[in-house]
Amino acid sequence: MFALKLARAAGLKVIMTSSSDAKLQKMKEQFPTPPLLTVNYSKNPEWHEEVLKLTEGAGVDIVVEVGGSSTLVKSMKCTRRGGIVSQVGYLSKQNTSEFAELLSVLIDRRVILR
Repeated sequence: MFALKLARAAGLKVIMTSSSDAKLQKMKEQFPTPPLLTVNYSKNPEWHEEVLKLTEGAGVDIVVEVGGSSTLVKSMKCTRRGGIVSQVGYLSKQNTSEFAELLSVLIDRRVILR
């Protein structure tokens, strides 16, 4: 919520993801203007593709990532080349099986991971 408020204060277009339609709807009601774009990742396992569609293939400039290894690769895949993924939380257990793909995407997209 804090990142959303900061982004809105800066005049940024926001795409919010959640596993809950109720949470997404609540955020749309609290932040009606400009319209908040949302993606439910539990209903859309390839949610990063939906984010890319919403950005016309360009990807987002900044991702505030809290999921951890279960979502980090997809967050990087929907970030524009040279964009930033800011890892502020790590909710899922570490999954070393995704490290090879993570490194590949990190290099290919030139993502800055903080």
